[in-house]
Parts: sequence; C-alpha cells; structure tokens
Amino acid sequence: MITTHEKIGVGYFDTVFAKIEIETMADALKSFALNYDLDENSSQGEVLNYFVSTLIKTIDLKNFKLIAPQLFTYSKTYQETVEVYPIKESKEELIYLEKYIDQLIYED
Repeated sequence: MITTHEKIGVGYFDTVFAKIEIETMADALKSFALNYDLDENSSQGEVLNYFVSTLIKTIDLKNFKLIAPQLFTYSKTYQETVEVYPIKESKEELIYLEKYIDQLIYED
C-alpha cells in the first residue's frame, strides 16, 4: 500500500536559510555535522537536502513558523508541470515533517 508520504515530496526555496535565527542554524549545523557522512562526491543538492532535513528535525514551532512559507509540497508523480502547495504553519505539520522528512525531501 502506498502511503501519502510516498507520493508527495517536500521542497524548499533557498531563502529558507535566511529566515533562521543564527542560534537555531548553529544547533542544526552541529547535528548535521555529527549525523551525516558526506564526502567530496556528495552533490550540493544532497548536502542541502540533508541539512534541511536536519533543520526540520531540530527546529521548534516558533522557528518552524518562520520557515514554513519557504517550504512546499509537490506530487512525485507529476507529468510535465509541477504544482506546488504551501506547507501549513502548524504544530501538526511540524510533527508530521519531523517523522517523515527523510522520505519526503529526497528524490527516489
């Protein structure tokens, strides 16, 4: 059975990084550095996706509300035109993303 998070992807605008307080960014960067094994062959997209994933997992609701307008969902089964939809600025959405962000943010 295919679940919603297997059919939907999450993307972000690069302006997401400008919306984060420096202390929050530092906490996420520390967690990112300690938990991901990247090397010189890792693509920029891969590095950024891992970092945004870490950011989502370490952020509080206040900061999530700051970055939510920079996040969007899209169908992984699109044909030609990708339609994107904003992420809701809610606690429920943050909890869902914390649980499924790794499956949602990476391309299959």
